[in-house]
Amino acid sequence: MIVTPRVKAFVNKHFGCTSGTIAGAPVEDNGGSGTAGAHWEKMFFFSEFMSGVQVTNPVISELTMALLEDSGWYKFSKGEVHGGVTIDYEPLYWLKNYGCEV
Repeated sequence: MIVTPRVKAFVNKHFGCTSGTIAGAPVEDNGGSGTAGAHWEKMFFFSEFMSGVQVTNPVISELTMALLEDSGWYKFSKGEVHGGVTIDYEPLYWLKNYGCEV
């Protein structure tokens, strides 16, 4: 599980858990060494680009952006332009507002 401030905030908001009780975002526990522990859990974040499966039309969501920012690897704001590229993320609809029982 990835437990960082922005990741936790995103997960609670995404699943509609108003009590804030989801500790963080689960990571994949199946697959080989390149998948297990290195990607978002496909059961919860199936259509996310960094999930452990290949899907049609994956999205780079606020979840991945939150991890990158919390890790200190990147600092950016939605809508900023870097090298002619506008920083943005796509909506993640998989299990949106599912609740705290994820």
